[in-house]
Amino acid sequence: MGKAIFKQINGSFALVLASDCGVISVENLCNLSCHLKKMKVPVVKLSSRQTLVVIGSIEQLQEVEKIAPEFGFKIGNFGSGVRNVKGCSAGEGLCKRQLDTALNLGIELENEYFGIETPHDFKISVAGCTRGCTDPLCADFGVITNGKDKFDVYIGGRGATIEPVHATKIYNNISRGNVKKALKHVLDIYIEQGNKKERIFKTINRIGLEKFVHKDIEENKKQHIDEEFLAFI
Repeated sequence: MGKAIFKQINGSFALVLASDCGVISVENLCNLSCHLKKMKVPVVKLSSRQTLVVIGSIEQLQEVEKIAPEFGFKIGNFGSGVRNVKGCSAGEGLCKRQLDTALNLGIELENEYFGIETPHDFKISVAGCTRGCTDPLCADFGVITNGKDKFDVYIGGRGATIEPVHATKIYNNISRGNVKKALKHVLDIYIEQGNKKERIFKTINRIGLEKFVHKDIEENKKQHIDEEFLAFI
């Protein structure tokens, strides 16, 4: 696993900055922008993985790397490790399509697992409804909200390739706590039994899907009670 700093065709370099599921405070964004302007950094780009890509000379990017944590950013990674989590806008009081808040779940997963070494790169995606704007079915570990504290979990997806792989559902309607338990179990098995440079979908094909399913995780059948409705009646 390495830092996400890549040389470009024109001789410049690109540095990937990651934040909590792409969430950046206005103050941090403003302060970082002011510093980049003073450093004469020519351009930045938003990536499909909800990261900020800074383009400049290697000297400029070395300076950006030093100051980025001050503004709530961490340096992105690539290669054999858990990448930053893609989380949709299903936060408190945000997207009207959300079935439950999923953004904070994504942030919790990122803060806990970002950078952990794995046999190959490991991508996590969390979506607040079945529209799946964050492409959870193309992730190594995808989560789709299916109701209040009910999440479906998929593993083994792969996108951004001419041979994409559709993820397979392993849990239906499990609780938020069980999503975390499921991810830990999947990563434990993958780290233990995955071959070097082997994406998890290949590990699944080799050792079987059932190895990744935790026997103690069950469907959440609890019915959500609408407190506002109860107050109304």
